[in-house]
Amino acid sequence: MKTIVVLIVLGAMIYAALEYNLDWHVNKEPVYELHAKRIPKDSEYLKKYFVQSCSGPYCNYTFEWKGGGVAGFEVSNNATSGTGTATAIDNKGHWLTARHVVDGCSRIKLRSGQGEEVYVKKARLHPEKDLALLFTKPVDIPYLKIANSSPSRYANGYVTGFPMGGSGVLYMNLLGSNKYRHTNADAEEYTLIWAIEQGLDAYQGKFFGFSGSSILNKKGEIISVMQGYGSAYVGQTATATSTLASIHELIDGTINIDEIQDNAMQMKLTDDNFFRVGRKLRKQYTVALVTCETD
Repeated sequence: MKTIVVLIVLGAMIYAALEYNLDWHVNKEPVYELHAKRIPKDSEYLKKYFVQSCSGPYCNYTFEWKGGGVAGFEVSNNATSGTGTATAIDNKGHWLTARHVVDGCSRIKLRSGQGEEVYVKKARLHPEKDLALLFTKPVDIPYLKIANSSPSRYANGYVTGFPMGGSGVLYMNLLGSNKYRHTNADAEEYTLIWAIEQGLDAYQGKFFGFSGSSILNKKGEIISVMQGYGSAYVGQTATATSTLASIHELIDGTINIDEIQDNAMQMKLTDDNFFRVGRKLRKQYTVALVTCETD
């Protein structure tokens, strides 16, 4: 009798494993849901994440992004295969990326720098902002902390990701906040505007694939998520990224920030060490390549 029970349990475990790996990850599309709890504009919470308005040549107009972007208030049916970047924000299978990287994909998978893959079973999309929260099976990896205060103007920002499916890092400088319009959708939002100072191993200025990458402050904390970029005056490049308040809107009700922050990675980033640190983050799966597959 005991042997029969053991066999039944083993059989159930094998079936569950096959169901998870074959059915969820190959034959089923990820579940999409829209979620965002509005933060009152007059709340003390929002004031905590306020960034001064942008000033300078980037800031006299609404910054427009003609590629990527949100798809309005519904899941897009016009997704195309492509790649982007996501960042682990806990070890329970939650990843932060941009909405336009995963919106409407038939299958979404994450791959580390060492080739390990995990599939996404659910994607939570912000209905108005270019942000998405991905759900996978729990992955026991180091993860990054979400900052508890927004960066000040002219702050440094550090990005590591997978441009053109390869790998690279960016060094940026915050100009401030400004309006950002997604020209492929009826959507406009306030974002952070950065100047890209330098890109290493970024495929000679080809930044496609950095979309969804987290922007880190000098403490290695997530302060924003990259959405898009465009050439500006004198051939320089401006980058639009989400605000910290928008990130909190997206993850509200899913992740207990206070509970996970103490176990997040502790880092000190500089221009001199970030190339090495960025490579480490990619290799240990903290920062992963996102692949969107369409039928």
